[in-house]
Amino acid sequence: MTSWKRILILAALLPVSLPLLSQKLRLEKPDGVYGIGETVRVWAGDSLCFEESFDRPVAKSLGDIGFIVAPESFTPGFTEPDDFRSWWDGQIAAMRALPMEAKVTQVPSKDSSIDVFSLEIPMYEGNPVRGYIGIPKDAKPGSLPIYFFAHAAGDVRKEWTHASPEREVLTFARKGAISIDINAHGMLNDAAPEYYAKLDTTEVLMYQDRPVRDRESYYFRLMFLRMVRALDYMCTRPEWDGKRVIVQGESQGGAQSFALAGLDPRVGAVVAIVPAMTDLGGSLQDRASAWPYNLRPMVPLSSHGRSVLPYFDGALFLKYFTGKLYVEAGLVDKVCPPAGVVAGFNNSGASQKEIHFYPWRGHSYWTCDQKEDWEKTILPHRERFIEEYLK
Repeated sequence: MTSWKRILILAALLPVSLPLLSQKLRLEKPDGVYGIGETVRVWAGDSLCFEESFDRPVAKSLGDIGFIVAPESFTPGFTEPDDFRSWWDGQIAAMRALPMEAKVTQVPSKDSSIDVFSLEIPMYEGNPVRGYIGIPKDAKPGSLPIYFFAHAAGDVRKEWTHASPEREVLTFARKGAISIDINAHGMLNDAAPEYYAKLDTTEVLMYQDRPVRDRESYYFRLMFLRMVRALDYMCTRPEWDGKRVIVQGESQGGAQSFALAGLDPRVGAVVAIVPAMTDLGGSLQDRASAWPYNLRPMVPLSSHGRSVLPYFDGALFLKYFTGKLYVEAGLVDKVCPPAGVVAGFNNSGASQKEIHFYPWRGHSYWTCDQKEDWEKTILPHRERFIEEYLK
C-alpha cells in the first residue's frame, strides 16, 4: 500500500498525529488473536494509537495491521442445504460413469531421480483435467503418499497459472510423494502465448463475476469435479500407499482444496493458504463475503442465486472433512476475509486442525519486509505440517 493511502486510512481510524503514521504498527500480541473483553492495543513506535476491548467476535483491520477477537466463535453465513451432499454425490457419479481414459505421456525431467509425465483425463462435459505428475524413480508399489497442488486464480496469460513439470511436481516428488499439479481451468499448459490471450478474452473472461443462475452452470462446478477426477486417477497409481493424500492450495487453490477434502474421503490432509470461497454468505452476518464476492450488499443477487452459492462454499465442504487441517489467514485480507476463513475452520470435522493468523498480511504481501517476516514466522509451521504428514 502506498504511504499516502496508509495515512488517509489511519487518519480516519486512529487518534494519532500524522508523524506517527509513518512508523510500523504493532500489537502487543504478535499473532493478533484476542479474547472477549481483552484489551487490544496498537502501537506506532513508542506511542499508543489504538485501545479498545470488545464484547463480541470481531475481525478488524486498521490500515496495514489487523486483529481478530474470539475467532473460535465465528460460524458460516450460509446454512447447509438439505441436499448438499446428495447433489454433489450425483455430480460425481455422473462424472465417474465415463470410463477413465487417462492419457499419460512422459516428458523431460530436470531431475534425473524423478520421472515426470503430462496428464490429460477427459471429462463427461467441459474441459479435461490437464497437468503433470512426478514419480520418484524405482518407487516400490504401495509405498508413497499423494501430494496434490491446486492453483490460485489469476491471469491465464501468466505462466504461474499453468501447471508445471517443474516447481511443485519436482519439489514434492523429491520429498517422497507421487505429486500432481493440474491447472484450474482444464486449459493447455504449454501452448503458444496467443492461445492464452484468446482464452483471457473468451472462455475464462471474468468467470468469477458471471451471473449465478443455477448449480449446473456455475463455473466452479467443473473446476471442483476435475479435482475429484484427477484424484481418481492418482489413486490408481501402483505406487500409492492406499492411505495418504494431501492437497494444498492458495486462494482459489484453497477453495479447490476444501472442495476436494469435503467431497472425497480419501483426502487425509489439507493445507490452505488464505483460502477463497470460504464463507460465501458472510454478508448475511454483517461481514464481508469471500471472493468471488457473488453476495455483497451493493450487488443485487436473486434469491435463486443465493440458493446456489452454498453448494460451493468451502466453509460447508469442510464439515465433511475428517482428516488433518492446516490453514493460514491474513488479518488484513480483504479478498478472503479472516472471519470467513475461521468460520470454515470452525465448521470443519477435522480430527486435527490448526490455523495461523498473521496481522500484517493482506491477500498478498504489501512489503518485502512483511513477506520476509511471514516466511520466518508462519512458513515453518506449514513446512512442519507437510513433512510430518509425508514422513
